[in-house]
Amino acid sequence: HRTWPLLWIRAMPPGFGVHGHAAPRWYAAALLVGLAMPPLGALITQWLAHGHEVTQNVEELGRHASAPLRLPLGIVAVTVGPMIEELMFRGVLLSALLRRMSTAMSIVMSSLLFGAVHLAGLNFQWYALPNLMLLAAALCWLRLKSASLWPAMLAHGVFNLFALVALFSVGNG
Repeated sequence: HRTWPLLWIRAMPPGFGVHGHAAPRWYAAALLVGLAMPPLGALITQWLAHGHEVTQNVEELGRHASAPLRLPLGIVAVTVGPMIEELMFRGVLLSALLRRMSTAMSIVMSSLLFGAVHLAGLNFQWYALPNLMLLAAALCWLRLKSASLWPAMLAHGVFNLFALVALFSVGNG
């Protein structure tokens, strides 16, 4: 209980990296990760799916969301969701794992758990797991190299923005 407040301000694990501000190059790297991962992940997923349709439970929400509801849904998916998930997975969980195992194993375990948590929203389509794990590993890399959680949050938000634009454009088409 006494160490918890101190973990928020520490840049490197076991700190959560919330108060650490990264160099501008890490925000540029975050944008590149956020823009590159959706098409790369889609290729991997489609290759593994062997022609099966890959759906998400959120697609139903997106298809049936009214125009006024899409903006708040988008804001949450692009800002609040990535902030909470990054704090949980690349802040708290990655820091806890790094205390107990190597960096590589911590990244693998954190990435696997990130993917597993999202599988229910993907109707348990296992072939989406490598895409999610690759994204999570890239976010871990950003977190550890930049000594801040903010670049990972930015990359995650850009990734979700990509998915939302695709979702809403398919929902209208």
